[in-house]
Amino acid sequence: MKGFKLLWHIVLPQLRPATSIAMIVSVVGALRSFDLVSVMTDGGPYQSSTVLAYYMYDQTFGAFRIGYGAAIASCLFFLMDICIVIFLIRSLPRGGAEAMFPIPIETASPARRRVFYATVWICLFVWLLPIIAIAITSIRSVQDLNAGNYWGWPTEFSAVANYTRVFTSSPMLRFLFNSMVITLVSCVGALALSAMAGFALSRYRFRGSTLLLALFIAGNFVPFQMLMIPVRDIAIHVIPVYDTIWALVIFHIAFQTGFCTLFMRNFIAELPGELIEAARVEGVSEIQIFFHVILPLVRPALAALFVLVFTFVWNDYFWSLVLVQSDSARPVTAGLQALRETWTNTWHLISAGSLLAAVPPVLVFFLMQRQFIAGLTFGATKG
Repeated sequence: MKGFKLLWHIVLPQLRPATSIAMIVSVVGALRSFDLVSVMTDGGPYQSSTVLAYYMYDQTFGAFRIGYGAAIASCLFFLMDICIVIFLIRSLPRGGAEAMFPIPIETASPARRRVFYATVWICLFVWLLPIIAIAITSIRSVQDLNAGNYWGWPTEFSAVANYTRVFTSSPMLRFLFNSMVITLVSCVGALALSAMAGFALSRYRFRGSTLLLALFIAGNFVPFQMLMIPVRDIAIHVIPVYDTIWALVIFHIAFQTGFCTLFMRNFIAELPGELIEAARVEGVSEIQIFFHVILPLVRPALAALFVLVFTFVWNDYFWSLVLVQSDSARPVTAGLQALRETWTNTWHLISAGSLLAAVPPVLVFFLMQRQFIAGLTFGATKG
């Protein structure tokens, strides 16, 4: 009972700002829910799993009720605004309480350490269980699946045949190539723009800088589904890039730059101002300061952002449905959905394709793990 009172009256009030921010992110994510509904249920049965974002997409592009879809987008926008305002008001700190930190596990009793480690392994297993199931399914034979052996150990292994068929019987290589081009170009473009914008917002004072930063922050909370009608119109009528790789590249750069700018602005603001002032005293131009002083110092942040943006863009499914139709421009996420409609009952091939699609982001993370952690933890031990 003592521990419960400690949690309820001391720990939770101290965590109010952090939990409020977590609730904001969770609400934004919930209102943006689209991929799972589209892939797993298509809103059924009888619209029992239809969410607002999917309903808006279905009414706009399925029933061609564009005005109705725009009205739903407006409702979603106002609903998001109300939620954000409420949670921001509740997240304001009340009092000057100091931050609390958990007790290091090394100082806990042996019994608590055993419970902790057991819980960690259980959570890890539960988290990895879907991936393990997909990996096992990808090496099953079609006879296993026809016999109803979905969860048991495979009676026959067909890994080579399954993965070979994925490449020979589908445009999977084309899908992977499209995703790689879209993702790499989008990452480079978003990082280049955000580095320059972050430098300007953190080191220069000009009229409207605060408003501009606020727009970058607010843009991260806007449900992107509400933008699908104007974005599609722009891609068709203003910039003729619809159903091309460049449609996804341009709009991914535009959407990712806001988050990256906020990240880079905060990172560059933590750099010692004396370095920049010393360079100016030596007669170094602002462009040279950016390229020769700022960029070498923000490499950890750029590496961390590269991993995050690579994952976001590679895993995107919504915009590939809105802006692309043909296999020549489809990324791997939309390609897998198209294959699912073609290979109705060949779950072993769908699983094999899914694992292949998941490999590049995992490789990028492990190859840049050290830089990723350094970028995210910069300044965490200062002061």
